[in-house]
Amino acid sequence: MSIILSTILCPIIGFFLLIFLKKLFNKKILFFIGFFSLFISFLSSLFCLYLFNKLNKKYFLFNIWNLISIDKFKFDISFLLDELSLSMLIMITGIGILIYSFSYWYMHVERELIKFFSYINLFISSMSILVLANNFLLIYFGWESVGICSYLLVSFYNKDVKNVFHSMKSFLISKISDVFFLISILLIYFCFHTFNIVEIFNIIKFDKSYENLYLIKLICMFLLLSSISKSAQYPFHTWLPNAMVGPTPASALIHSATMVTSGVYLISRLRNIFLLYDNIFYLLCLIGSFSIIFGSMSAIFNKNIKNILAYSTISQIGYMFLSIGVKAWNCAIFHLISHAIFKSLIFISSCYIILYNNNEQNIFKISFQKKKNVLVYFSFLIGLLSLMSFPIITLGFYSKGEILYKIIESKNYVFFLIAVFGAILTTLYTSRLIFNIFKTKNKLFKTNLYENFFHDVPILILMIISTFFGIFIIPDLSNFFSDFFIKNYFYILLEIVFSLITVFTIFLYFSIFTKKIIFKNCSVYKKIYIFLEEIFKKDLYFNSFYNVLEKLYNYFSSIFYKDIYICIIYFISKFIKYVNKFFLLFHSGNLQTYILIFFVISTFIFTLIIM
Repeated sequence: MSIILSTILCPIIGFFLLIFLKKLFNKKILFFIGFFSLFISFLSSLFCLYLFNKLNKKYFLFNIWNLISIDKFKFDISFLLDELSLSMLIMITGIGILIYSFSYWYMHVERELIKFFSYINLFISSMSILVLANNFLLIYFGWESVGICSYLLVSFYNKDVKNVFHSMKSFLISKISDVFFLISILLIYFCFHTFNIVEIFNIIKFDKSYENLYLIKLICMFLLLSSISKSAQYPFHTWLPNAMVGPTPASALIHSATMVTSGVYLISRLRNIFLLYDNIFYLLCLIGSFSIIFGSMSAIFNKNIKNILAYSTISQIGYMFLSIGVKAWNCAIFHLISHAIFKSLIFISSCYIILYNNNEQNIFKISFQKKKNVLVYFSFLIGLLSLMSFPIITLGFYSKGEILYKIIESKNYVFFLIAVFGAILTTLYTSRLIFNIFKTKNKLFKTNLYENFFHDVPILILMIISTFFGIFIIPDLSNFFSDFFIKNYFYILLEIVFSLITVFTIFLYFSIFTKKIIFKNCSVYKKIYIFLEEIFKKDLYFNSFYNVLEKLYNYFSSIFYKDIYICIIYFISKFIKYVNKFFLLFHSGNLQTYILIFFVISTFIFTLIIM
């Protein structure tokens, strides 16, 4: 029990120490305080893995505190440790500590560096609570805390008004998930009379009367809406590109181990509830497929490197939803963890490239050569190759290949073709990034940068794991999900075909990029390109829709934000002032005016009396 508590409490203790001691110690000492709090949390999660494998049990329950017990209503702070929560916990703490270390190099000149570190500590702790909680109310607490921490990190550069508006928009759209999740929690309690997850699973296991229940369908729909909003899937996706205004290490954390993964985790955790409503999986496939295609298309028609990576995250999360849609739970979590690793690598490598190009983010204006920094060059290249699922050598190839195999094994051939087409689009926009940044020599002002231990080590670790070595580290959850993966000759054939498609797509883009052999002087192509670019720049006009909602929210919030008592007092004072002004008009000092007023009022009163 103490090990689980140390995993959660150490980052929280680090958060409070950084807040209260920031005026007593310098940045370096405070950095190490926060670093060791996360490091202890990471070691605790590894020790939990050791004990879990040693004791060889399916799960462990830790009841920390019975907070409320009124008649049948109980709310206990309890944690569930199983293969799923343990895998997520190691991913969160492991990637969190690497990004935390890199942030010290990236943001060492920032005045509010300690505040940034404290937010990361709180973020990791909140996500740990979310994945370990055995109670829906505790999950909701972690869910809300993750959203608040995300907002604090995104709005870190709050001196720029645009950044404030973008961060507020991201916060508001992601709040949609919180509303739906809260409604689903209330419906779950109404249906099962408990918030405890293990108890609910036992009820479902032994009581078949919940199958085909209308309330269960409603719960699944609300849980799905909350998940797609949190994981930035269409149509609630627009908050993620807006969230790119924050520091790049914060973006790496949000995209990899925390915010966007919570929706996928929630559905995987509550799979027993979702299995009661089989039609929901088809809807999951549709949402995932839509996000794969349109996320990739948006990345193709975008010029900002961070926005391209944001849309690629939307697309890759779509693969996870599609995998869950065909009930390949293990493949979804495998791709989630592998995506967290190589996307973290891409983001922290792009930090150096953006700084080197004097904070320019347009891929047609920036460039980077191998001679400047060999480690960053190869780390960025390996991260992008893993994103496009380059054959044999990259981690992404194995995780995405298993998803494709499971889709075709489930005989969903249309979704398989969509997934393959999405992989081709991913290869296109990734090749576009590689060739425009590495092969273009732009004469921009370059910034001289230095590297140190905190820069090199996180990149080196993530770069190694992003290769095929990662498959030996990422845990296999096929026993936990009862989703056994048997590799046969057809799987090998699929890998070969998938590899050939990827390599051919890279070669095709290389031919277009270097020789301009296709559509060189075709005006029709240019018009189509401009038309599509205009559409996808506006996020299929979803962005405009959410801009209207944001304006409505700001309007009503400005009305209801005001204190009603202050409004009443203000109204009374204004009324007295206007009445006073009215009576002052009659105070002219003219005797004839006074006689006329007296006569009019007397006549009026006399008339009233007679009537």
